[in-house]
Amino acid sequence: MIVQMVRTLIDEVRTGKREGSVVSTQTVGSPSADQKEAWRQLRKELESVGITPVLFEKHRIVIIATLEKAIREEGLAGDIPDTYDSCDSSGSGQEDLELSTPPAISSAEPYVKHTNEPLQQPIQDRDPSDKVPNIDVPMRIKNILKNMGRLARPSIKSRFMAAAKRGDTFLVEQLLIEGASVDSKNWYGYTPLLLAADNGHETVVKLLLDNGAAVDSMSKPGMTSLSVAALKGHKAVVKLLLENGAAVDSMDESNKTPLSWAVWDGHEAVVKLLLDNGAAVDSMDESGKTSLSRAARNGHEAVVKLLLDNGAAVDSMDESGKTPMSQAALNGHETVIKLLLDNGVAVDSMDESGKTPLSWAARNGQHGMGMRQ
Repeated sequence: MIVQMVRTLIDEVRTGKREGSVVSTQTVGSPSADQKEAWRQLRKELESVGITPVLFEKHRIVIIATLEKAIREEGLAGDIPDTYDSCDSSGSGQEDLELSTPPAISSAEPYVKHTNEPLQQPIQDRDPSDKVPNIDVPMRIKNILKNMGRLARPSIKSRFMAAAKRGDTFLVEQLLIEGASVDSKNWYGYTPLLLAADNGHETVVKLLLDNGAAVDSMSKPGMTSLSVAALKGHKAVVKLLLENGAAVDSMDESNKTPLSWAVWDGHEAVVKLLLDNGAAVDSMDESGKTSLSRAARNGHEAVVKLLLDNGAAVDSMDESGKTPMSQAALNGHETVIKLLLDNGVAVDSMDESGKTPLSWAARNGQHGMGMRQ
């Protein structure tokens, strides 16, 4: 199917239906001129016959091979080796492409300088055994094919990142052997360790740590591997990171700690693990909220109880004057309100807007929910 799509494009070029196609347009001057623009044009032409970016990524090897064959059959590029003739089009992997040899373009054909001057000898008068330069050779497309592997093929860094993200322990190990930088970063500042921790890949995390990965390396927002693992509730990864010296109270750019992130989605087991390893129970984020406030806001009763059992300040106030009780009342979490009441919370504390927890409950139609001023 993919080959047929590419052949449709080639056939349309041959029959003149694609005037100005990058496949047939002759480049004047340097054969490397406008290389990136020509590459974009080729991708657009492929899309016009149904080869979407997704299909291109999946079948790029066969697409390159089909284009090469078409050019060779037209006598445009000399003898091009059948580099990809036996490639399996079902492969989706960037790994397959990385391990393949880039397309080889023969340099046997001499460079043709385009000029308005007549040829020194009429072609029909030449000896047929002489090699006649083809002045219609589309130099641009030959150079695109020559460099397509380089342009489309992911670097060792991007392959390393992708392998860590999806938990491919074998490939991560192989790329480390090939020289991949264990602490390389992507545009967002994520290292392979951060990506592996974020996705809960314990064996990859261990492999990276064993190879010297910086355990507390931060992303651009300042999150460490421990923070992202805590946010996702990956207990085994959190434990492994702590055993390898991860800072339990590291803060991101909004002053949130791993504990702050763990309580947000109610990851009780991770919260307990962090507290058992000395996490500061009352650390505040940039808005003054403690982990107790965040857990109360989202109604995570078991986490609220765990925090209270570990000495969390029941009446801590954020920058707007709201307490954990205010947060629970504002969001209608009855079981959390009862738990806080059982722990002696003040029901008449006012926030900066002059509202008490009872006011918030009444405003939301919760009729006091057991609170009395």
